[in-house]
Amino acid sequence: MKTLEFGDGLLLTCGAAKVLLSAAVSSAFTVFPLRGEELGLSSSSRAEVLSSFPLLYLLALVPAGAVCDNADLARWVLILGLVGLAISSAAFGTGASLASLVIARGAQGVSSAAMDVAAAALVAMNA
Repeated sequence: MKTLEFGDGLLLTCGAAKVLLSAAVSSAFTVFPLRGEELGLSSSSRAEVLSSFPLLYLLALVPAGAVCDNADLARWVLILGLVGLAISSAAFGTGASLASLVIARGAQGVSSAAMDVAAAALVAMNA
């Protein structure tokens, strides 16, 4: 198994992934309440949207961890998580229905779990 070097920018990449993950989690709590009111969503509908992130985040942690036991796969999981987070964040920002917002927020949770586990695995493999 090939070991990755921190000189390859790995630590910076993993750190940047953690910052993006934090931004994705916190941005919904600061912006979405106003956006939900604008869309005419009830408070329970807004709660459904916001709770889809942690639910799918938790469900994706174990499968992502199993895949990330391999360093090469962990790199791909990190890349796919970053791309997935970008796409799902854009979808969440432009969503206009309850279903589209729940799906986009859930996709953010899955993508964030993938990034979180992959970044931790890559750092641990090279510590």
